Amino acid sequence: MHVNALGWLLATALMVAASPALAAGDSFPPCFERALAADAGRTRPPFASWIGTWRHGDNWIALTLEGDRISAEGEAYWPGKNIMPANEGSFAGTAAPSANRLRIVDNSCEVGMTLAGRFLVVTDNQMCGGHNVSFSGIYVRQRDRVR
Repeated sequence: MHVNALGWLLATALMVAASPALAAGDSFPPCFERALAADAGRTRPPFASWIGTWRHGDNWIALTLEGDRISAEGEAYWPGKNIMPANEGSFAGTAAPSANRLRIVDNSCEVGMTLAGRFLVVTDNQMCGGHNVSFSGIYVRQRDRVR
């Protein structure tokens, strides 16, 4: 299966799994169930769980702590950063998380983030950049590089 198709299937499964409309008895692959169950009992994950640079393909979102709020900035590309001509988009803003959710509004761009275990499930309103640019997907925190 093509990598982008696999990523889309993974993103769709996790977004559905994180949705409050999930019907009782629905099940997902064990890795998703564990990630969602890990956060189900938390009313507010620690700030350290949010902080870092998160990646989904060429797209990235950087989250930093500003007092009791989280500052977010990100860049997204379509079809990819190194595929020319690439369409691009960005956002930046600061907000306080509500439980395991964070919503950033930057002009007409709205980005919603849900912390689900070691994943950051991201959706947007398709108004965050050029044609077909979207932040929507499943992001994984980038490990700090040792120099």
